[in-house]
Amino acid sequence: MTTVEKQLLASPRNHRYILTVTFIVIILFIWSMTVVSFKDMNAGGMKIALNIFKGIIHPDVDLLFNASKQSVPYLLLQTLAIAFLGRLLVQFCPFHLPSWQHPISFPSRCLG
Repeated sequence: MTTVEKQLLASPRNHRYILTVTFIVIILFIWSMTVVSFKDMNAGGMKIALNIFKGIIHPDVDLLFNASKQSVPYLLLQTLAIAFLGRLLVQFCPFHLPSWQHPISFPSRCLG
C-alpha cells in the first residue's frame, strides 16, 4: 500500500456532512423556486437569452481582435490597470473601512 492510499484511508469521513449540506441547499433551491413567477415572461426575454447563447457559441471576431475602445483587449487592459491602481492604493494607504472615524487607526500618510 502506497503512502497516498494510506493518507486517503486516514482522511476523515465527512460524507454525512456533505450529503446534509447538499440536501439543505437543494431544499432551499426548490423552496425559492415556488416564489418565482413566470407569468410576466415574454418573448423579448427569450430573444435576449437566445442572443446571449448565440454570442457565446459564435463570438464576434471583430469585437475580439479590434483595437477600438469597445474591443475585448482594450477592456481587458483597462480592467488590469484598475486592478493595479487599486493594489497600489491599498499598498500605500492601508486602512480598514469600519475604522475610518477612529483617529488612531487611520494612517497619517493617507491624510496628505
